[in-house]
Amino acid sequence: MSKYWLMPITAAVAVAFSAPTKAADVTVSGDVLSSYVWRGVEVNGDAVLQPAVDVAGMELFGLPLGINVWGNMDLGDNDGALDSGEFSEVDLTLTLELPLGLNLGYIEYWFPGGADSAREVSLSYGLDVVLQPELTVYFDVSDDPEEGESADYYANLGVTVWGGEVAEGTTASVGAAIGYSGEDHAVLYGGGTDSGFFDWSVTVSATKQISDAATLGLTVTYTDNVDDDALSDAAADTDVFGGITGAVAF
Repeated sequence: MSKYWLMPITAAVAVAFSAPTKAADVTVSGDVLSSYVWRGVEVNGDAVLQPAVDVAGMELFGLPLGINVWGNMDLGDNDGALDSGEFSEVDLTLTLELPLGLNLGYIEYWFPGGADSAREVSLSYGLDVVLQPELTVYFDVSDDPEEGESADYYANLGVTVWGGEVAEGTTASVGAAIGYSGEDHAVLYGGGTDSGFFDWSVTVSATKQISDAATLGLTVTYTDNVDDDALSDAAADTDVFGGITGAVAF
């Protein structure tokens, strides 16, 4: 694991909290899912617990700032490849809302099991029109200049096919997304050999407001690879996954 993984986290958090802020809104959530799938790639085919803390409502240099800390705890060992009951990943995400509807993000990926940390910078833009399309492009910035390695880029286009209230206090939505990968990203994460359309998915979710501050929900996703030269069939082994979601706002 890179000994420098703490440096960008410490610097980012220090800058965020030293800047003038307004009162923050904090949401604590936790999902229990049948598998952990990331960009169509099966990370763990067994059950996982994914808790998160989201802090919103702050400002950095007059711009809205959000901070999210997310973790993946493996509840199954994925045929002995992982340690059951241990965190295999912890992510820190900073999001800054820019003018013109742009969002600038920074993600630090930390792997307690020993793999080198990774980091990405993202830029996203969404439109408040039919289907609410949102395009996010992730640029890898974790490569070692001495080794000359890079995980390239990954782009994801998501849309909301349908969303609305289905009963009093209960909302549901159907979303779809498709991803495109650069060559280095495809080789490193997808077991592929070339750039191309990476993954696609359809997600159906329902959320029930069980109190003024708490929600409980269900989610199911179907996902698959698009071009097996970018994302191999072996890496995209899980097609359907889902589970229970919950959140409490403070």
